Amino acid sequence: MRILAPLLALITISLVESPSATAADAQVIDLQVSLPSRIDYTALDLEVTRLGTKKTVRLRDDGSVPNDLPHDGIWNGRMSGTYSRLVSVRVFGHRASGSPDLLYSGVERTEDTRHVLLGWRVMRTGQNYSAVRTPLSYPGNVAEMFVALPLISGFGWGMFVLLYVGMLVRLSRREGEE
Repeated sequence: MRILAPLLALITISLVESPSATAADAQVIDLQVSLPSRIDYTALDLEVTRLGTKKTVRLRDDGSVPNDLPHDGIWNGRMSGTYSRLVSVRVFGHRASGSPDLLYSGVERTEDTRHVLLGWRVMRTGQNYSAVRTPLSYPGNVAEMFVALPLISGFGWGMFVLLYVGMLVRLSRREGEE
């Protein structure tokens, strides 16, 4: 009976301190906002509420955050803490003059207990700007893609003509050999 009590205590402690519980204590959330160069925000802040604790993260585009390329238009920040399945996020943009603009407000799921990537894209909506949730932030602007469409379609047609002429040359060589 004396051996059974310490054994049960040891089993209980090992169940309480499982690897998933210890990994949950160190959840890292990488925050990214894609900001086109023509938008005149000088700073971006994310206000993250996690397990009732509110924290403001200043985003940077200077390469100081791990895996960040400086001045690529993607503003990055990182926070870590106790695992939380849901976080409340508000994105603020600061102009050189005036108060901050609220660009986004919402609740985000953070399913992974170790590392989560949350991304937004700042876009113009009428006279104002707003941020929309994206699975991954990337540099550039979606609207600028329409400028490149004639070039892309020109390359496509060029490839088509090249393949067509190549097939004609190949067929003409076959007929010449016969």
